[in-house]
Amino acid sequence: MLRPAEQLYRTEEDPYEMVNLADDPELAKTFRLAVSCSGEVSSHPREDV
Repeated sequence: MLRPAEQLYRTEEDPYEMVNLADDPELAKTFRLAVSCSGEVSSHPREDV
């Protein structure tokens, strides 16, 4: 299964990353602002291995 380009998870509540919050309307403005300010969202630690 391919993962979407933008991902946002509440890992404490969703440790298996099943619910992607990147498209959640309530979080969209904050998420887009974070992406535009940083140029990217920090990667998942498993991607750095």
